[in-house]
Amino acid sequence: MRIGASRSMGRRGFSLIELLVVIAIIAILAAILFPVFGRAREATQKTACMSQLHSIGEAVKLYHEDMQKYPPILLCNPYINTTTLYTGSGTPLPAGKVRNRPLALGKYANDTSLFHCPDNPNNDPSKVFTGAVYPPGTLSGTSNAYFYSYDSYDTGLQLNASGLPVSPAVQEVHYALDWTGTIGANDPPNQLKYPTPPDDKTVITWCTYHVAIARGDQIPVLLLNGTAKSVPYSQFVYKSASVPNGPLHSF
Repeated sequence: MRIGASRSMGRRGFSLIELLVVIAIIAILAAILFPVFGRAREATQKTACMSQLHSIGEAVKLYHEDMQKYPPILLCNPYINTTTLYTGSGTPLPAGKVRNRPLALGKYANDTSLFHCPDNPNNDPSKVFTGAVYPPGTLSGTSNAYFYSYDSYDTGLQLNASGLPVSPAVQEVHYALDWTGTIGANDPPNQLKYPTPPDDKTVITWCTYHVAIARGDQIPVLLLNGTAKSVPYSQFVYKSASVPNGPLHSF
């Protein structure tokens, strides 16, 4: 009797309570580990973005040394136009095939993928839009330039004070030679339109996709001295005239 009972007990399966306990443990482990994996992945994405920004900064520096001016746009205009870089019409070419890429002259930045943040969900290098807005507190209205959605550094998603994309979504100019449209003694000197802007206070561009898409709280910012810094997104969200954040007031 005891031998038969022992064999019977050896074949016993899990009880319902035991199964529920195992499922609960797996759920708890998943809840703990998935965010950790997500943060690790985002840290890798942001590191890659900052490395790209550093390379773009080096390209901008080389361009300035050769041309004695800063490029009018970082990646390229979607249309080939011999009159102006900022207007065009017709069917846009994929970004890698446009010839008027200011930085893509071989020795500057020939790889189009350098301008695509890993967190930017727009992976189509031929998708084009116009009407990017200027950051609040700088120029008013919209830019008549055409941009690629693939391009993460000439423009980026505009954020609200909570670090979320404004609704409906708006693309915001992030690289510009002129943020104020004026020249004078009271005009901020940290703008690329001036011959010698302070390189530690002049912002070349910044990337909001790590906050807007990946829901982080830090954005990579490229300064004219070549430094790519990770800063709180609040430094690039306009608060008020008395507390003006953004490209002219963050450093």
